[in-house]
Amino acid sequence: MGRAYVHRAYLEWDYLRGFFLGSAAGSLLVLPLVSLLGGRFAGLFLGAFILIATWRTQWLKLFRWHPAFSGAITSALSMLFGATGPLVMSVVPNEHWSKQSVVGSHGAAMSFQHGFKTLAFGLIGFELLACWQIILALLMGAVAGNILGQRVLSKISDQRFRVVLKWVLTLLAMRMVVLASLDLWGA
Repeated sequence: MGRAYVHRAYLEWDYLRGFFLGSAAGSLLVLPLVSLLGGRFAGLFLGAFILIATWRTQWLKLFRWHPAFSGAITSALSMLFGATGPLVMSVVPNEHWSKQSVVGSHGAAMSFQHGFKTLAFGLIGFELLACWQIILALLMGAVAGNILGQRVLSKISDQRFRVVLKWVLTLLAMRMVVLASLDLWGA
């Protein structure tokens, strides 16, 4: 929520309205599956998807996906397998947005999805307050990250931002694939 607030003047509301509705639908639609599925292949699947979405955007044509569809798909996948941040960033149509629009709109999209996931997991009995210390630490880290990120963002060009973003997503996706592979092969 912090990134969305800091960059509120740059939010891409035309995209976010549809993404919001799709995120709500995606969270609710997969809710019955959450407790049934294991995550052994999740890292491989999500890591591969993020790599393809990051490096082969023309092939997937993610920029043509309706925002509601992007919201529904990413919300459903993140409910089942996690990795919300890189997953959502891989479908945000950021080629023609400013770096502030990318960061702020991604922050807003993350707020939507985390909010819906929190409500959905509450509906199936997850006790969020039992984890209040972890949540508090995460919130404090997010505030510090937003402050640092804003400083870094103001010092780099849009072009450099896009290059760094691609490589950060690539490293996160490769980490997911490696960890999932090690888990599958019992290492």
